[in-house]
Amino acid sequence: MTMVAFASVKASPGVTTAALAVAAGWPQPVRAVVAECDPAGGDVAAWFDLPATPGLVSLAAAARRDPAAGRLADHCQRLPGGVEVLAGPPGAAQAIAALQVLAGQRAGALTTPTDRAPAVVVADCGRLTPGSPAGTLLGVARLTVLVVRPVLAEVSHVAAAVDAVREVTRSLVLVVVGDDGYTSDDLAAALEVPVMGRLPHDPAGAGLTAGRVAVSRRLLRRSRLARAARVLAADLAHRLTGDVPALTAGPEPAATVAGTSATHDQTATGPEKARPAPSERRHRRLVRDAAPPAAPADRRPVPGWIPSVEADG
Repeated sequence: MTMVAFASVKASPGVTTAALAVAAGWPQPVRAVVAECDPAGGDVAAWFDLPATPGLVSLAAAARRDPAAGRLADHCQRLPGGVEVLAGPPGAAQAIAALQVLAGQRAGALTTPTDRAPAVVVADCGRLTPGSPAGTLLGVARLTVLVVRPVLAEVSHVAAAVDAVREVTRSLVLVVVGDDGYTSDDLAAALEVPVMGRLPHDPAGAGLTAGRVAVSRRLLRRSRLARAARVLAADLAHRLTGDVPALTAGPEPAATVAGTSATHDQTATGPEKARPAPSERRHRRLVRDAAPPAAPADRRPVPGWIPSVEADG
């Protein structure tokens, strides 16, 4: 199974919530499994009132006895919305001990294929610190996603750490959380890291995602956070495999019909132009609803620029 690691450098921009939302919106038929690998301890068990086991600790115990016997699917629990999660223990000591066991050769326990449908592991690695036991997973993951809010304090910390993080990852991207602040394009230019997407500041949607409010799956999917997370999940899947159209990539590529090229914008034989296909209209609507407002022009950084206090004020 492919792993995508979510992490932050400083503060609490909502890594766990972002991981859950992206996993819930991952394109079918691939299912996404959230693995809580935060050395500070997990939150999901408390959020959803899950039992202590199975989870990260039981997986580490199985892998310690026999690296070939530890299978991720055997230690997951299913959340009310349908997402499978490998719940981390609430205590840092237990979490660190389990992650140390899963380092090195035993890291395969987190990515061992199963007999079920194809899956991707969304690893919540929490806040990255020097010597973090979750750092090993960044080298295992096909893609590392740094979650950051577009404000001076967090951007400055990411700028200071991005080179060190890049050295231990196979591929590094950013996900921005928040509607205001620096634009995605400006952050990508300043930090020299591509921005895969932007999640809105949506306290209500975050509460639904974290299980703080009991709602139907349909209502959860209609939140701003869920809509934006589906766009982001499709873009991440496209980056990993190229098999899923990226929702933010603009118009769909031309379709080839009997050796000729045709698009939805092609002029129809009558006086009216052909309308976009329903799937394309849904994609455009989804991207439009998830898009954040642009930041003022005077707050845009330039390549290599580190935000100043004056610029952030």
